[in-house]
Amino acid sequence: MGRHKPAASSRGKTSSSLDTHEPRILPDIANRYWSALQSGDIETAREVIRKSDAPFFEAVMACPGGFDAGIHGVMELRGLCSRWRRPPYHSLTNQQLEQLTASLEGTGVL
Repeated sequence: MGRHKPAASSRGKTSSSLDTHEPRILPDIANRYWSALQSGDIETAREVIRKSDAPFFEAVMACPGGFDAGIHGVMELRGLCSRWRRPPYHSLTNQQLEQLTASLEGTGVL
């Protein structure tokens, strides 16, 4: 099998197909993080991870169905797509989506 090769993004930077969906779902978090890194403000970058990025992933990964179900729930909350998936994938129920929403609002991510 060949090595993974980064693909060029529309901004001329490279991005890996292994990257998360977060920059497209919650661009304000990604923008704060990259702005801090570009200005050399490592402490602010760490704070973004500690206060926004880590709580986001903890809430998404805690969903029944794991990351896939959780990220589709977040995409629905953001108006990007529906959370409903075909089997064998898990789709969050209305109650599970409400729990995810409460978790993300409780951490200030949404």
